[in-house]
Amino acid sequence: MRSNCAARRVCALRLLFVRETSGVRELGGLSGFLHTFTCEVLAIVRAYTAALGGNALTSLYVTHLMFTSNNKSVH
Repeated sequence: MRSNCAARRVCALRLLFVRETSGVRELGGLSGFLHTFTCEVLAIVRAYTAALGGNALTSLYVTHLMFTSNNKSVH
């Protein structure tokens, strides 16, 4: 008989992600950029969890999120 509880906890992870771009407009604006970046981060975290032998990510906590804008035109 299978139980619905976790067999073991692998560990807590601390990962750092940095994404820079000069073409936010081409990515659908800021919301498109954030959506794409968030999807990429979740895919990486899922793959990392699987690589460590886990079968589920039970929580995710973002400690710091920073946006900066450079309004200078680069040509």
